Amino acid sequence: MMTAAEIDTDSDGIFSESELEVLTITQLKALAAEKGYTVTKKTKADIIEEILLQQLLETADANSDGEYSEEELTALTLEEILMIAEAKGYTITETEKAAVITEFLAAQTADETPGEG
Repeated sequence: MMTAAEIDTDSDGIFSESELEVLTITQLKALAAEKGYTVTKKTKADIIEEILLQQLLETADANSDGEYSEEELTALTLEEILMIAEAKGYTITETEKAAVITEFLAAQTADETPGEG
C-alpha cells in the first residue's frame, strides 16, 4: 500500500485530483482513513471529490477555527469557495467572486447567531 507521502508526488502536502486518480478505490479509502477523512461515497470519482473537499476544508481555514475570514476566502478560487459553501449548507446565489465572498460571510455570520438553527 502506498503511503500519503508516496502519493503526494510533488511533496506539497496537498493531494491533487491527478494524484488521486491513479489510485484504486481501496487505496483512496486507505488514504482517507490515514488523513482522518470520512468517505461515504461509492464511486471512485465521488470518493476523490470527497477527499478533495475535506482536504480543502482542512487547508483553507488557516487558523483552524471553523470560520473563514475574507482573506482566507479571497485566496481561494471561486469553485473552492462554492464547494465549501455547499459543504456547510450555505445558499449562494451570486456568481461573481467578490459578491460570493460577501454572501458566504453573511451566511457564516447568520449560522453563528445564537438562538437560530
